[in-house]
Amino acid sequence: MAAERIPLPGENARGLIRANTWVPAKRWSHLAVVFARKETRLYFNGHLAKIGPPTQAKGGTRFVIGCQGQANQVDFFFGDIYALRITRGERYRGSFTPEVRFVPDKPGSPHETLLLYDADHVVGDRVLDQSGHGNHGTWQR
Repeated sequence: MAAERIPLPGENARGLIRANTWVPAKRWSHLAVVFARKETRLYFNGHLAKIGPPTQAKGGTRFVIGCQGQANQVDFFFGDIYALRITRGERYRGSFTPEVRFVPDKPGSPHETLLLYDADHVVGDRVLDQSGHGNHGTWQR
């Protein structure tokens, strides 16, 4: 029997952050992570779920979604992701109403969209960046 809900985790360069929030299975949810200078904030459906320690600026690895990393493929995410947006600055600081569809922010905006993927823009194994920055990705299973 499949689980009806899963715990809400987030991860930064220091490790895993777990909220005491459960994500319902087989239902769309909105997850946002804000990597602020002094903390990492995890939001679920527009509400703050957890505050953790700040991340560290570390380079040398590719950005991976759905597992711990390109060379450390454990803790896989099983499910569907409709959209992913990465922006400059702290987009969320309090409760908010999640957008149904993401659109890129205007260049120069304090929350400029740096990367925007959605399920409507996948061609073969390529995920096409809708931000205008050309950060196209690769879809792997």
